[in-house]
Amino acid sequence: MLAVFQEVAKSVRNQDVGRLATFDLMYDGIAASIRGDMQTTIKLAERRLGEGIPIRILKSLFLLKWVREFKATPRNIAILLIDRPDIDIRAHEKAVREALTLLESQSYLQRNADLFEFQTNIEKDIGLRLRTPKSTSRR
Repeated sequence: MLAVFQEVAKSVRNQDVGRLATFDLMYDGIAASIRGDMQTTIKLAERRLGEGIPIRILKSLFLLKWVREFKATPRNIAILLIDRPDIDIRAHEKAVREALTLLESQSYLQRNADLFEFQTNIEKDIGLRLRTPKSTSRR
């Protein structure tokens, strides 16, 4: 844990005084110890979507995937990504909601009511198989 905090501290050391370390930075702090197959989705998303709030959301939800106590609502996700105390919270929450919609439409996330969950590649494959109608060909 100390090594992760050290990596996060290094990543924010050149930012303005008063900036906050966001939860997604923890992912970067432990990325070297995450199995490659588990990083595939994030790396693919980074290539497709570039930098920005969608990737920050994915990284955060990846870390929280197996934490049942955390309710991944748009508001709670937005709180994890606040990077400065003077942020326009309404605009920030709107940006988070838009990013969640984008990530859901591209099957990076699964939505259940108002909760979002990171989808692993295996979960995506299973979901696609369940949604894809079986072809009925006659011989």
